Amino acid sequence: MIKAKNHTKIVAILQKHNYDPANLQCIGTGKEGQTFETEKLIFKYFPDKKIIPETTLNFIKKHILSNQEIHGLRRISDILETDTELVFVSPNMHCSPYKGGDEIGTLHILKDAHKNRYVHTNFKPDNLMYSEGNVLELIDVGRDVFPLTDSLFKNMVERAFLTTYYSDSPQLAKMMSALHTENRNIDEMQLRTYSQKLLLILGDEHE
Repeated sequence: MIKAKNHTKIVAILQKHNYDPANLQCIGTGKEGQTFETEKLIFKYFPDKKIIPETTLNFIKKHILSNQEIHGLRRISDILETDTELVFVSPNMHCSPYKGGDEIGTLHILKDAHKNRYVHTNFKPDNLMYSEGNVLELIDVGRDVFPLTDSLFKNMVERAFLTTYYSDSPQLAKMMSALHTENRNIDEMQLRTYSQKLLLILGDEHE
């Protein structure tokens, strides 16, 4: 097996924090860093920890880390740090890909975000997976997670709407980018219906 870039670095971090790096494999590379896995754990490795603003990292540590009440985000069970690097640790569960059309699943993620006062600003099909129990969750926890505000939550709702109904569209990325412009290529009536359904399930929080 050919070792991925940064393999030696993350192995050193894991050993320092008493994690077993046996059979560690790289399963993905993105703009922020790389994702590795062992049989039981997933490690998201950030070679430059500054890519996550300090305020965002502090929010994740205080409100997301090991929070058993959150079901819309992949659980973060530990955070490992060096002076320059960062590793998020998550359980490695059997997951299956999101293929679009799951209105109930995306609405329940939004309900979870509202209830637990967080937003994910990069809601899109590639960042969704079904965990054990067929629960839809956002898997990319990093610089896109923020404390909830009305404007950020509105954007999350609109991205979730597009992710639900247009996941197979070749225009999806352009539709996402156009949400803040005057040239929104979106079915506003369908969006209102989706938002009304969300309001109904948000009402359940107070019952």
